[in-house]
This record gives sequence, C-alpha cells and structure tokens, in this order.
Amino acid sequence: MALFRCSIRGENFPGELIGLTVAVGFHATRFVDADSATEAENIAVAALREDAALTVTAEPRVKNAKVYFESIEEVPVDTERLPNQGFTFFTMDTQ
Repeated sequence: MALFRCSIRGENFPGELIGLTVAVGFHATRFVDADSATEAENIAVAALREDAALTVTAEPRVKNAKVYFESIEEVPVDTERLPNQGFTFFTMDTQ
C-alpha cells in the first residue's frame, strides 16, 4: 500500500460552516493510504463527507457545491501526516 497526499479544493459550500451568509470554499490536504491514486481520491472524498467541520443542516445546503482534487501525489510512506485535518476557508467572491 502506498501513501498519497491529496490537495483538495472545495467550492460553493454554505457560509454557515464558518458563520457567514455568503458561499465559501476551502483548501485542505489529506494523507491517504491506498493502492492507487483513484482509490486515494475515493477515500479522501468519503472522509470529507464524514468530517464534522463540513456538516450543515439540510436547509442551507448548496446544490452546486463541488470538490476538486488539485493534485494526488504518491509520497514516501514515512512522510509526516500531521495535521491531516482542518480547512482553510475563503469566500467565493474573493476567488
């Protein structure tokens, strides 16, 4: 099994995530153990769906929210994986 560093960008998420009324995006990096880049992408998406920081009530959900993988790179297995959590949020009107 290999280790992959996934650089992820989210767009058009509800601002409620960070106490705003405008759409927000985010950048995140996740390290994933997987057999392939495709499997790493699937595991990372599943982890994002389970992340409490991206959980909102049903009411403000946005249908055009998207997640993009800017890169999925295999890295040495002894690469430090910290923090492997958290997000850098930005408002969509600044991007």
